Amino acid sequence: MTTPRQPGWYDDPHDSNSQRYWDGQGWTQHRRLKPTARPTPPPPRQPPRNPPLPPGARPPPGPQIQRGGAEIASDGPATVNGFAAKPSIAGLLVFGGLVIAVVAIFLPFATVSIHLFGMTFRAHEVSATGTGRLVVFLRAAVTVLLAWPSLSGSALADGRLIGLSVAVVLLVVVVVVSYLDVSENNGKAEGIVKVSPAFGLLLYVAGVVVVAVGVVWLWMDRSRTQK
Repeated sequence: MTTPRQPGWYDDPHDSNSQRYWDGQGWTQHRRLKPTARPTPPPPRQPPRNPPLPPGARPPPGPQIQRGGAEIASDGPATVNGFAAKPSIAGLLVFGGLVIAVVAIFLPFATVSIHLFGMTFRAHEVSATGTGRLVVFLRAAVTVLLAWPSLSGSALADGRLIGLSVAVVLLVVVVVVSYLDVSENNGKAEGIVKVSPAFGLLLYVAGVVVVAVGVVWLWMDRSRTQK
């Protein structure tokens, strides 16, 4: 073995399994085992290939992949932002009735006509006041907030159902007050001036009835889920 010139670890001339440190001038007492060579890792396994298809056969369809890489199930109701693909019928009744009621408050609520000697001389229509429209609109907005989860088909909590029931009662109060107002005006007119319900009031009554049916339906759904 030739004498090394640069300091470093070299094969020990007296022990083939170890190395000894050369300081540039002579061998020191520092020894260590020879570093063993790391085994070469085996090559990665190749995935098994599909067997060849017989003539005329079609390959099976692969799974559908989302953008995130997760597989999409082919069956089951599709959901968007937590809403079911098929909304609740009761929720649709509540919201549909509210739309009808809100539209109705912008239509004439009563028709005022003058009758004398069996003839009608003058007739005009009376709409709801601005305050009445505001009251109905606010009650409808509260009802929408309470019934909003029903659009996803989920059962409402008892607190929401009680609030919806109270909201329906308040909407019915508008009908009762309007009807009593018409009757009172007819009583004061002594047969000369006649006040009759107009299309707006009748449409409002229909909308409130639809809302009430939807709320009753929601109560029935709640009772079925608790069994």
